Amino acid sequence: MADLCERFLNRQTNLKSLVAGLEGLLDAGEFGDKELRDRWYALWLPLEIRTATGEVEWSPDAAREAEALCSYLHDAIGTETRPRR
Repeated sequence: MADLCERFLNRQTNLKSLVAGLEGLLDAGEFGDKELRDRWYALWLPLEIRTATGEVEWSPDAAREAEALCSYLHDAIGTETRPRR
């Protein structure tokens, strides 16, 4: 997960790939914590809306939103490293 976020923040992958990858992680994970899922979706939804409206590349706003989501996930599920630019 951190690698996926880091690649987007460093402009090595596009927004659509980030959104699809993060959605896949949530779907694949068995997260029984409703608060975690709700917060994940709340932070993920603006990124999904960007891709649904045709934005697929890196932008400062998308990077800020992605960093917030990835930092939250790092803190919530304890990924090995925090994403960095």
